[in-house]
Amino acid sequence: MKRAMMVIFLLLGMIVNVFAQKTSKFEVYGDAGISFPIGPENFSKYWKMGFNFGGGVGYRYPLNSDVTLITDFGFNRFSLDRDKMLQDMGWVDPGTSISGGDIAIITFSENLKAIVPTSSTKVTPYLCGGAGLFIFSVNDIVSNDGEIEGKGYFKALFSILLGGGTDIAIGERTDLFIEGKYVGFTGYENKQILPIKIGIKYKI
Repeated sequence: MKRAMMVIFLLLGMIVNVFAQKTSKFEVYGDAGISFPIGPENFSKYWKMGFNFGGGVGYRYPLNSDVTLITDFGFNRFSLDRDKMLQDMGWVDPGTSISGGDIAIITFSENLKAIVPTSSTKVTPYLCGGAGLFIFSVNDIVSNDGEIEGKGYFKALFSILLGGGTDIAIGERTDLFIEGKYVGFTGYENKQILPIKIGIKYKI
């Protein structure tokens, strides 16, 4: 009986070890960082550097583990540089102030990530790119004296994403990653942003 139990435990240990060493095809991501407004000129001039956060789910191709398909979500927010806008408008009355005008940008996208070959097993550079939905919204702008008014608006357009980054192994199934990605769309005002983010990738 004792021998049978020992054999069972040994077999169970071997099965657990095999599954623990098996390479997962799925990955989950979580990230946050800073975002830069880079175009057009009025956007980069009058809106400050913002912040971002997001996440996603990846699937590694069985025939080529260097390529991953990632479904990604990202949120970016930018604050209006109100003092600069007032100054450039020639509004010098010290009692005048404006509120609102903050911009939120949400992206939903499908991306391909391709590993750049390297001899390192801990640090892995990669390139990435994709396309998806770019949801842009800006709050109403109004001054305290009612002399300045700007109506907010909402747009949802097709977007493209191009960038790269580096995975840094910090555990058997966990990587730290640093990524920069150009995000923009053609059409209305052609807004463009550059999110720089740091995140965690976990292999399920």
